[in-house]
Amino acid sequence: MDEPFFLPVTYKGVEQQFEASLQRRGYVHVLEIKVQEMMVIFERDEEGEWRALVAQDQGGKMPEVELLRVIGETIERLL
Repeated sequence: MDEPFFLPVTYKGVEQQFEASLQRRGYVHVLEIKVQEMMVIFERDEEGEWRALVAQDQGGKMPEVELLRVIGETIERLL
């Protein structure tokens, strides 16, 4: 289940491939996606929408909020 795969995302007219894996966390599944050298966890919120969680202690530059929104939309479209 945690085998990596690549998620194709078109952002600002450029198609990018993000390394991702499906992980089980308790009773739910989340997607761990590497975005600009940071690990971002995508999970469903209380309303069923995708939210991105980024740990601040990873160092490095935070990904753009718009990019994270587009990744969430891509996940929803593919599912």
